[in-house]
Amino acid sequence: MTPTAPTGSPFTNLVKPDVTAPGGSDDGNNNHEFTLALPGGSYGVGYGTSFAAPHAAGVAAMVQSFYKGIAGGVPAEEMEFYLAHGTINNPGHQPYNVYGFGMIDAASTLNILSAPGHCNTGYTDIESYWDYAGFYISTLSCGGVVTGFTGSQCSGASPCFEPWAYSTRGQFVKMADIAYGIVQYTPPGGGHTFTDVLPGAWDFEYVESAVANHLISGMDANSCIANGQTNPCFLPNLAVTRGQAMVMIQRARVYPVYTPPSPTFTDVSVGSFDYTAVETLVHEEIIIPNVDPNLCAPGCSFNANSSILRTDTALYMGRSTLHISNNP
Repeated sequence: MTPTAPTGSPFTNLVKPDVTAPGGSDDGNNNHEFTLALPGGSYGVGYGTSFAAPHAAGVAAMVQSFYKGIAGGVPAEEMEFYLAHGTINNPGHQPYNVYGFGMIDAASTLNILSAPGHCNTGYTDIESYWDYAGFYISTLSCGGVVTGFTGSQCSGASPCFEPWAYSTRGQFVKMADIAYGIVQYTPPGGGHTFTDVLPGAWDFEYVESAVANHLISGMDANSCIANGQTNPCFLPNLAVTRGQAMVMIQRARVYPVYTPPSPTFTDVSVGSFDYTAVETLVHEEIIIPNVDPNLCAPGCSFNANSSILRTDTALYMGRSTLHISNNP
């Protein structure tokens, strides 16, 4: 691909690759070639996938080198994000027929890597989780989506993330609002939606914004009563379940709903409140059976009613904020 011929290779017969790379084709008039350095200090022109492939590999290597001190390297979803959003010839970075998200560009990708939000958290307790969630913990922390702990708040050395602690419903809503850029909303006249999240509470604006943007709808009356609250309630201090978390992620990310021929997990059946959300996130590879820890399919449980760990909160929220939809 070249700036004057911004389409993918005609030899692939692909309708839409994720990205394209500098290469072009020989049209006999030097219109589609690009300049390259030659041995001995001279320059020449080149074209074709023989040049596009190493260019793509070089940009990927640059991303890896930026995080060279991290065990396991950059996850595939994160690499996909950097390459797709560091493209040129497609300012909106939206997938387009023939050339995908545009032509990868080393300078644009480096600008993303160097932008505020990329940092070293210094968490002492995420190294062993790096291969499946550590990168997302770090990225979301640097972006202000999740926060860690210090001093006596840590069960071990400080600073820490406490990856095996649970996320509460209030905490999860706050993280979702920040991660997905939910428009903030405060009810006029001191109004409020829930009896247990009142004006002045630390999570009031986050919860009300999530209600206004249709991310949440509160708990059922029986749950409110069982927890000593008057209906309607939200129970912000209750641990959020894995199923509830997936529903909020799906609603915030607004993926096209996907319904498979048969359920993926034994505990998320057709008709359950979280069925379409879980199946859609499986289809979008936010939930990845046989890759995510303790999660196989078919014939296994998603543990939808179990409380979600902070580690898994970062994993699924991180994947979904960086992920390119399979159904653009």
